[in-house]
Amino acid sequence: MLTVRDVIEQRVAGYEHGADVYLPKPASSAELVAVVAALARRIAPREDAAADFELDLSALELRGPGRTVDLLEPEAALLRTFALAPKGKLETWQMQDVLNEPEASRVALAIRITRLRKKLAEASAPEDALRAVCGQGYRLFVDLRIL
Repeated sequence: MLTVRDVIEQRVAGYEHGADVYLPKPASSAELVAVVAALARRIAPREDAAADFELDLSALELRGPGRTVDLLEPEAALLRTFALAPKGKLETWQMQDVLNEPEASRVALAIRITRLRKKLAEASAPEDALRAVCGQGYRLFVDLRIL
């Protein structure tokens, strides 16, 4: 948060409302760059972090702690795109684009998502691993490493 408000009560309120950093103006450009770099390091995915699930694109398999599940190509493509999407969220048009089905109805997409949820569950994913985002699309809530 970068603001002219610099009274301690206002800064505390900023932190209580979710600010990671509270910089009163004028802030030096060097400090601002350092803060952004520190936040980027903290939120960047770690390459050595173990994912609960692995998506093997060449074998078309989803590997989870419970077992390995075979996928169809469209399912693998969707999972890959969910895993790479910011916050694991895809809008309806993005799913249509990935599936190369620009005219696919929401019902057709919902059927694909239902099948994908079943396969995630077979691989021991939680029941709500793939949730609808009202009026937008869907979001994947499991860590998925792409092989």
